[in-house]
Amino acid sequence: MPAKPRTKPPPQTTRDYLATLEHTIRQLAYGHHTFTVFRHFVELSAIALSNATDPINKAAREAHYLAIVTQYKPEEFQKFPPLLGMLTACLEYEPTDVLGRLYHRLEIQNDQTGQFFTPYPVCQAMAKMLVHDAKQLVEEQEFIRAQEPCVGSGAMVIALAQALREEGINYQQCLHVIAIDLDIVAVHMAYVQFTLLHIPALIVHGDTLRAETYSVWRTFAHVMGFWDAKLARDPRRLPPPAQEPPKELPRQPTTSQQPVGTQLSLF
Repeated sequence: MPAKPRTKPPPQTTRDYLATLEHTIRQLAYGHHTFTVFRHFVELSAIALSNATDPINKAAREAHYLAIVTQYKPEEFQKFPPLLGMLTACLEYEPTDVLGRLYHRLEIQNDQTGQFFTPYPVCQAMAKMLVHDAKQLVEEQEFIRAQEPCVGSGAMVIALAQALREEGINYQQCLHVIAIDLDIVAVHMAYVQFTLLHIPALIVHGDTLRAETYSVWRTFAHVMGFWDAKLARDPRRLPPPAQEPPKELPRQPTTSQQPVGTQLSLF
């Protein structure tokens, strides 16, 4: 009897990936708080990615990574690497704000402080309005700079990168972002997604209103593209974010205190 032809499994969609991510985090939450598991997932991912390109802060961040690991049983900790793999596959399938959507699916946003992440379709509409003259800016200035004072999970910047790509502009070479947030969890979320999407960016954990910097996270694309040198010779250059002390990793309360909404400037 001839063997039946093998059929390829249907490709996973963003909804499928999100469902799997949510299910795995909720499984880990049996012995931990859901917010704690999510926070540790994005923090471990951010540290692992950062340590590949940031030798100045590697020792302090690696020590913090190991301190988080001790809070989980070995069989629990083994579930974290596949989570990052699923996030990577999901962003490859569809560049979107995966972590922001997952955050709300888990219902761990802080409603009391007015925390919410702008729906991605709204971000896309705003981004398309911003890039109407992007090609002219690139021709005149070599690259575009964007500053996001309250980045959240990074939805606005991801939508901007997608809008530039739709306009035929390689955002990996022609866009640089400085993104700031007071909430360290939001900083880790944005950093992980920007790194996986290869967006050149500096993500600053700091207070926009007080002009205070607690730590700086450099994406792969920023380091590999030699953006420090590019920004230094840019006539539009802004004062660089203060470098955080390499011996310790400043910690801030994990509850979000960010203002409602975001404002993205493009220049």
